[in-house]
Amino acid sequence: MNRILLCLVIALGYAAVRGKPLSPVAPLIPGIGDRFASVSSADRKALSETYGIISKTIAANPADEPVFADIADVRRAHRAALLSVWRGVLGNQPGKYPGLREALESYVDQQLGSADVPLSPQVQQQAVTAFQKLSDSLK
Repeated sequence: MNRILLCLVIALGYAAVRGKPLSPVAPLIPGIGDRFASVSSADRKALSETYGIISKTIAANPADEPVFADIADVRRAHRAALLSVWRGVLGNQPGKYPGLREALESYVDQQLGSADVPLSPQVQQQAVTAFQKLSDSLK
């Protein structure tokens, strides 16, 4: 039995025991899931955690004194979080994964729209769901 076949058998056995597929990307988001395939597992984990935090932060936005008053605030928070984690903590340079930034921004635009509307409870829930889907897709 050659080494490649042995490694494949061990990997499949491990996947069967874990009960999860060997896919590097969980649920695929149309138009962006394929961009995640080339992202390292460490970068995917950091992005997943970042998007989970963004989702929870928007969900916790206080109605009486909102931090996020409109979609523009959500977009700024998204950019600030990615800048902090992607470049600040991880030390990644722009363009490390060609097309990833554009795909993420396009997804956010599709989910939240391009207008800077007030963050009503419905729009807030859309943002929470969109960022949580990103988090889940990177796990």
